[in-house]
Amino acid sequence: MFIRPNRRSACAIPQNAGFTLLEIMIAAGVVLTGLMMLMGSLFSVRDLSQISDDRTRATSELASIMEEMRGLSYSDLLEYQPAVSEDFGIGNTYVFAVAYYSDGTPLYLPAYVPDPDVGTQPPEIEPLPNPVEIELWMMMQNQQGRWSWVTYSGFHRR
Repeated sequence: MFIRPNRRSACAIPQNAGFTLLEIMIAAGVVLTGLMMLMGSLFSVRDLSQISDDRTRATSELASIMEEMRGLSYSDLLEYQPAVSEDFGIGNTYVFAVAYYSDGTPLYLPAYVPDPDVGTQPPEIEPLPNPVEIELWMMMQNQQGRWSWVTYSGFHRR
């Protein structure tokens, strides 16, 4: 004999099925917190990418200044004032050059600035070693107003 099951009892939904409003709110809060953390990290990545681009451009600029300095004579090297090219494009930018004696004592360049009107002789400067280590410093201010610097060094032979 075949007994047919009661359709009503087979399709009945239990009373404790589904999610409560509290569970949905907690899940939404967890998802929202995760999305906010993700957005914050995206902004950080964007800022770090901009800093990296600025530093790469600064290093390239300092490398070109160093190549220009390698072509200078010793007396021209002592008078050299490094400058950033006008199309560099980063806010406030300053470049400093330092030559080092054998004992590590710095000589900031230009060591003197000749005045053609007065015709003064350059001061007596202790001769630099051959080759002399030259270090270039670039200080720059980005769009957010933060200052950073990049250094580049090399040797100059007479």
